[in-house]
Amino acid sequence: LVLKDLKQGFGLQSTVAFVVLIVVSLIGWGVMEVVLKTVCNQELGWNSRDTSTIMGLGVYPEAILALSAGWIGDLVGRRKMMTLGLLGYGGISIAFGLAYESWGMDIEIFGTMHYDWIVATYTVVYPALLAIFVVNFLAHAMQLSWTKSSATMFTIYMTLSNVG
Repeated sequence: LVLKDLKQGFGLQSTVAFVVLIVVSLIGWGVMEVVLKTVCNQELGWNSRDTSTIMGLGVYPEAILALSAGWIGDLVGRRKMMTLGLLGYGGISIAFGLAYESWGMDIEIFGTMHYDWIVATYTVVYPALLAIFVVNFLAHAMQLSWTKSSATMFTIYMTLSNVG
């Protein structure tokens, strides 16, 4: 019964498109997590404490946007908010990559630590943009898990989201 129900649930074009969206977007995030730490520590010469400090600062805008994105998603639509989050993340990631030649322009933070402002800004902002996507993705995944095997379906969505 569960397998038949899963086949029916995942047989819809919208469900397949949603699965592809999850995998592609969150693999990009997973790659960026690894690459960014390497860039900070090896390319720019930051020590691990400095890298952790800047990445930790991203928690504040991420938390604020995660909380507000769910509420806004309920008002204007989850798909719109997922699109906004992914376009924002994609746009800032492309801009970050294109600005490679400008990496190394320092900004002083906390009086003594000097950081490349482009890398520091990206490191703080991109998790917040992803939070807009992820919060609405989770809500949409729950909505798409409509079959009798909804717990299994939702578990599959969560597993796919951890691929990144």
